[in-house]
Amino acid sequence: MKNLFFIFSLLLLAKVSFTQEPAKENVIKVEPDIDEASDATSNIIEFPDIEAEFKGGKSAMMKFIANNVQYPFKAKQEGLKGRVYLSFIIRKSGRITDVRVERGVHRILDEAAIEVIKLMPRWKPAEHGGERVNSIVRLPITFMLD
Repeated sequence: MKNLFFIFSLLLLAKVSFTQEPAKENVIKVEPDIDEASDATSNIIEFPDIEAEFKGGKSAMMKFIANNVQYPFKAKQEGLKGRVYLSFIIRKSGRITDVRVERGVHRILDEAAIEVIKLMPRWKPAEHGGERVNSIVRLPITFMLD
């Protein structure tokens, strides 16, 4: 479990950019969110001043994933294992949207990883320039057989 925590921590911290690009390159355009029509913009800040955070921190997030991820029976039967890399948007409200598989293992495991993200409660949203902003989170979920 400690190794799993270490891997999650390293991969979450791996979002650091070392380029000297202007700050405007730090914005991604996405489709407007219907439930958040009050958002004046649909911009996503990739590297905000304060990252979005699962309520309770990384250890609470790992515990949530461990308690809620369902290892599909068919995946166990077929011996499927590996790490699914996901990305998703944390809206200004803390809601999770736009869950995507960035690099998958197999359709069965990819779908199980997406489902556990969709079960997550609202996050503490990111902040940039003292204001709440929409941001992107990248997260790996590892499936290991005993």
